[in-house]
Amino acid sequence: MNRVSSALREAHVPNYDRSLKDMSTLSSHAATMSMHSTYSEAQY
Repeated sequence: MNRVSSALREAHVPNYDRSLKDMSTLSSHAATMSMHSTYSEAQY
């Protein structure tokens, strides 16, 4: 079981890496956007 899962993980590493990077980019972008909206709301 462990050997199978490790083989699967190795097969999916580039894909998984890229999706992980996309997710972190999206979440950081969302955090930036929410920070901006909070900041602009605080200005009024």
